[in-house]
Amino acid sequence: MKKEIKPPVLADRLFERYCRNAQIEDLHGDVEELFYLNLKTMPIWKAKVYYWRQVFSLMFSYAVKRRKKNASTHAFASHSINLGMVSNYFLIASRSLVKNKFFSIINIIGLAVGMSVCLLLISFFSFITTYDDFHAERNNIYRVISKTNYKTELKEW
Repeated sequence: MKKEIKPPVLADRLFERYCRNAQIEDLHGDVEELFYLNLKTMPIWKAKVYYWRQVFSLMFSYAVKRRKKNASTHAFASHSINLGMVSNYFLIASRSLVKNKFFSIINIIGLAVGMSVCLLLISFFSFITTYDDFHAERNNIYRVISKTNYKTELKEW
């Protein structure tokens, strides 16, 4: 029984670890195919040395670096704002405003009312939570509320 000769496992692991999510299956397959072609023409040790050399040359090649860079961001990620795209957005928005005037007015008024109510709620809650915070011993401040029945109605003080 002849033992099947495989490429160096350590080189494979090193290559896969270095190129983690760069989708290098095709490159790995090509290097492995070259290894088996080299086995036919040269001794095993020389084919393994060539395999190591090819793995190292691929690890530090531009193609793998580019694949790693592309794999680190998703397809819709962009680090810069495209001015042409933004100007196109404003052009389409202005055309939509002119075409659908009544619908646009309703949307703008609703947006303005919603934002103003949101700002009002934020300012109200920030006032409530920061009430009496300016005192030096604010943890020792208590509020006294008294309820009294005055004739037929209940009053709070």
